[in-house]
Amino acid sequence: MVLNTFILLEKKGINLNKTIDLHGLTEIDATGIILSALIELEEGYVDYIEFITGRGYVLTRVLEDLIDESKFRYEKDLYNPGIYRVY
Repeated sequence: MVLNTFILLEKKGINLNKTIDLHGLTEIDATGIILSALIELEEGYVDYIEFITGRGYVLTRVLEDLIDESKFRYEKDLYNPGIYRVY
């Protein structure tokens, strides 16, 4: 059902953007969520994804490592370095 909704929106020229809050997740849980979101981005279901890591080192490192291993780029929010926009 969800995939059909994405396909319908894409046909109408509407792409969605997503925000994912990773606060409080373990490294393993965050890794799975990030990888799933990057697949959605790769398949064109969203234009970009904003990840909220907070100021913690572990989630920031996990996110940056996974993005660096992919074909995507990211920008950190100038006013809040715990927010990443991936596109």
